[in-house]
Amino acid sequence: GHCSNIVFQGAMLPKWCDCGSIVSLCGEHPHLGIDEFIRFFIYPLQIREKNPALAEVSRSFTWRGVSHEVARAFALSPISLSLSREKALDELWDMVNSMSFVVQHSNWSDYYQDDFADLKENTNLRINMFCRIFRALHPATVVDIGANSGFFSRYMASTGAEVCAIEPDESAVLKHWTVLRRKNFSHNIKLMMADIRDSAGAQGELATALALTHHLFFTCHYPWKYIAELLSMFCTNSLLTEFMPNGLYVNIPDAPLPDNYRIELFAIQLERYFSSVEILPWSVPEGASPRIFLLCRNKRATPRDDGWGYLPQEILL
Repeated sequence: GHCSNIVFQGAMLPKWCDCGSIVSLCGEHPHLGIDEFIRFFIYPLQIREKNPALAEVSRSFTWRGVSHEVARAFALSPISLSLSREKALDELWDMVNSMSFVVQHSNWSDYYQDDFADLKENTNLRINMFCRIFRALHPATVVDIGANSGFFSRYMASTGAEVCAIEPDESAVLKHWTVLRRKNFSHNIKLMMADIRDSAGAQGELATALALTHHLFFTCHYPWKYIAELLSMFCTNSLLTEFMPNGLYVNIPDAPLPDNYRIELFAIQLERYFSSVEILPWSVPEGASPRIFLLCRNKRATPRDDGWGYLPQEILL
């Protein structure tokens, strides 16, 4: 088994979800499956425990495994298990529970200090506008792209929606899960720690991508054509996203932003995938980072054109 067989559902402990990997236990091979578990789970955990800076490396090993040779190169402690399967499993259990991990805070884990406790009375105009839009859409399923520590994910799940919260930052995901555990959050929410490019397959009636597109444009250097295509993949009907007029800056930057960083160009690319694209500005308080909502609805069965202004041949006919 590997980490893709694990589901984080609400406040529950992680659950194994791949019944197809369960095989009959053979008395001649008491350690059947244990070696794979060590290579895909124990070794990566030991690497993460050994050095927090290797968090990303250890996560990559949960997908491809760590050979015993590589484990020795990392100077990991050798694992010696009892011949009895029951005792061996108990030893692995004790080994995992004895591990201690240093959690490094990040800008993303501390991005939202408050909780969604009572958004109906929230004085934040952006949050109030988001809530009004969300309640009007009333989706049954949502994919929250760049969910951060889950501020909006938990609100959407609390309304009854099934939410998949995607976030690549380890400390933000850990904070999200810790809040779920502390509050014994019982609503339907799944956590996925992954980069947006590695999250193919996650899809909801609505996709939300808040305070994200400027990072995709400036940090990842994605063109609007690709950003629109990427975000549209996560929804079956609607997309709610934001445009940050000042780019990565809170205030108006000293140097002019690129000519192609314009909301009109972003909207044109979104219109390829949605028959309705609304630009929804709102009054931003003085000193706050300006941002503009874009609400995209009625996803097209196929893109309207190829992104360069050329219509598909079947439309021309």
